[in-house]
Amino acid sequence: MKKLLVILMASLIATSAFAVIDPDPSSIGIYFDETADVNCLDFVGGALNIYVVWTSPLIPAFLGYEFGYFMDIEAGASIFMSQTLLFNGVTEGFDIFSGQTEVEGSHAVVCVDPVPTGPATIIHAWVYQIFSPGYMKCFIFQSETMGGTLPQVLGTEEDLHQLNQSTGGWDVPVATLNTSCVVDNEEASFGSVKSLFR
Repeated sequence: MKKLLVILMASLIATSAFAVIDPDPSSIGIYFDETADVNCLDFVGGALNIYVVWTSPLIPAFLGYEFGYFMDIEAGASIFMSQTLLFNGVTEGFDIFSGQTEVEGSHAVVCVDPVPTGPATIIHAWVYQIFSPGYMKCFIFQSETMGGTLPQVLGTEEDLHQLNQSTGGWDVPVATLNTSCVVDNEEASFGSVKSLFR
């Protein structure tokens, strides 16, 4: 019985130790899951969901968002964007920009009804089709309308809130596919978990 209890407690601790939600307030990043835990992935091919996630928001709801993106895709790889979802398809919105590609673009999106926030709020999503794998490095930054400022969200009082980049530098990718990881926390996290049982 004691062994079972220890195994259950260890699995609970390990689950929370591997979470990588950015604790800094109002950060934006690109992730391969809806809970902002996976920003590094090896993927052979098929449909891949990619999410733009706002972590640790400081406001309870918002009406819009604005950001730019660039995907550095390995030459010779067959990677195409097949769908883009404003607000992850939760509500209807209007994107004032057009002509986005799988490689780069900007989004400035507004909606009529407020969208509630949570610890990891998906503000945008894409579906990429990967036919011939190669690396992809994902960057996020200001959109075309904001000049040199940061990505931002529009609050329910029509106030603008700037977002920080999840990896801490605009020249550093926020997510990577089929290449070295941006931030490797697993060894440190697993070491911390092991130290609890020494």
